[in-house]
Amino acid sequence: LKTVLNNTHSLGVMIRKYNGKQDFKKVDEVVDRLLQAAESGTETVESFLSLSSTNVGLLSSDLSKIHVAEQIRAVLQKHQFEDRVQVNFEKMQFNHLNMNAQLFESLIANLVSNSIKYCDSEPLVSIQLLKLENRKIIRYQDNGVGIDLNKHREMMFKPFKRLLNKEGARGSGVGLHLVQRIVKASNGEIDVESSVGNGTLFILTFLDNDQEKSPIEVKSLS
Repeated sequence: LKTVLNNTHSLGVMIRKYNGKQDFKKVDEVVDRLLQAAESGTETVESFLSLSSTNVGLLSSDLSKIHVAEQIRAVLQKHQFEDRVQVNFEKMQFNHLNMNAQLFESLIANLVSNSIKYCDSEPLVSIQLLKLENRKIIRYQDNGVGIDLNKHREMMFKPFKRLLNKEGARGSGVGLHLVQRIVKASNGEIDVESSVGNGTLFILTFLDNDQEKSPIEVKSLS
């Protein structure tokens, strides 16, 4: 954050300098850079707020019986993702998951945000809710640019580490770190399958501590 503030100050000094020389072309160029710095600063602040909010959720033992599809629909609406990504449920062997509602929102919001941000076409997400013995599994597949796991597997969940797998994509490198922390704090496991150009599959596995009948329902959220 200090780097962002210093950069903003330097750009402000440059604007004053070129404005005094009436070099308005240079002024426009620096203004563009200043706006980019401001956007970067906003993302950095939002990342710290998200980390703080998640830390509060991690300290809470307040679990809710979440209807997964309905909660994802609510996240899409709240974060204004509805017009930016299509989300399809391809297979649903369970409806509910016992989890802290605040953490589940953060988990889904970060996954969807990355799917939108790191995609070269119309973002598409496919979700499967599977039951396997005493496990509930959420398979989250997007059609993004993908990740070279041979290079980035070790660092992809570290905070403030960006993979730079799409030129021009903005971000702070906090999203996947939060996703991993939330899953682990919920006694779950996370696995990733991906390759460059073929999207990314996140496999989230949780203990099935709430027995329910398997639904036959198939939904599409867009």
